[in-house]
Amino acid sequence: MTLSKKILLGLVGGIAVGLFFGEKIAFLEWPAKAFIQLLQVGALANPQFVQVCERLNQIIQLA
Repeated sequence: MTLSKKILLGLVGGIAVGLFFGEKIAFLEWPAKAFIQLLQVGALANPQFVQVCERLNQIIQLA
């Protein structure tokens, strides 16, 4: 499995777990934010990817 597929799987899995368990896993918010910020740092050359990461960050804040 390629690295990009692993990252995508982690993102989708994290969103699914957050939607399913909700407030029970609120303690995982800071690692999720750190992960999104690290993705943004690595993708500065691709503005579309940064926009996707910013949107994911907004979704995390809403949950």
